[in-house]
Order: sequence, then C-alpha cells, then structure tokens
Amino acid sequence: MGDSRTELDCLRAALTASGDAAYSWDVRTGSIGWHGGARELLRVDDLVEFGHAEKYLSRVSPDSIADLRRAHADQAQTGDRFSCTYEITRGDGSLAWIEDRGWFERAPDGEPIRIIGAIRGVDERQGEDVRMARLTNYDDLTGQYNRYRLREALEQSLEYAIRYQSSGVFLEVGIDNLPLIHDTYGR
Repeated sequence: MGDSRTELDCLRAALTASGDAAYSWDVRTGSIGWHGGARELLRVDDLVEFGHAEKYLSRVSPDSIADLRRAHADQAQTGDRFSCTYEITRGDGSLAWIEDRGWFERAPDGEPIRIIGAIRGVDERQGEDVRMARLTNYDDLTGQYNRYRLREALEQSLEYAIRYQSSGVFLEVGIDNLPLIHDTYGR
C-alpha cells in the first residue's frame, strides 16, 4: 500500500469521478460537511445552502421525509447501515431522486455523534421504476389499459351493473397494423 495521502487523494478522485457526494453530519450541531461531487449533484455554487441539517431536510420532499427520518431512527437504534431513496429540491429548483446510504459514528458511551454517508443521483433508475409501474396497467404503444387491467376493469363494471341492475356498453375497436401506423405517424 502507498502512503495515506496518496490513498486519500485516490478516494477523493474516485468519489468525484463517480458523481457521488460524501457527507459528515454532526448530529449535535446539525452542521454538514460535503465532499466529492456535492456541488454538481445538488446544483449549487456554495454548499452553505446545504450545510446544515435544517436547510438540507427542508429540501427533502414532504412525501419522502418520513422515510429518511425512519431510516435514520432505525439505524440509530440497530447500528446497521441505512439506505433510503428520497426526492429533493436542488439549489437550482429542480427535483432529483437521491439514494442516501450511511451509518452513525458513535461516542464511547454509544451516543450517535455523526452520520457518515454518501448520496448519489438515481433519477434514471427512479424514472425506469415509474415506467415499469405504469406498464403494469397501461400499454406502452397506445397508452390505454393493457389486457390484464382492461379485463379487471370490465369485471368490476360487470359486477357493478349486476349489483345495481344498471346497463352499460363496451366497445372494442381493432386497428390492423397499428405498430406500422405508429412507426409511420408517431403517437
């Protein structure tokens, strides 16, 4: 192994090259120190905007904040590493999905003193997850219910019609060579 300075430089370079950012969050004072690609990932010139726990947490989506707090609480209790994905508002106002992984550094008495972690942008992965969830119900080509979801909706409609003695209509239209039409004229 080389000298520790060379190893530290190598770690810093690898972190920056990956686009990830490392942080050290003092749980007593709330201050957060950033390293690596934090400026690029969070899209800020000055990391002061994200330099305190209150400022950082205020940018986490209200839909995601409970998940992040739960991950921190679970890790503080169990000592296991945490991993959490959440949406955050970056310095330029754009939204980004972040994967946050880390652990609590503890004082000799066992009290958490610092969260050491790394964040990375996962917009592409999150977008693919959303797309796959959409495909479970909708046809990618037409944007309409897929066969499974259509059958499910028809069954529910029939049950409703039988229960409440109401009538309804279902019309199915087939278009020959739909993929050819789509390729020629687009959506």
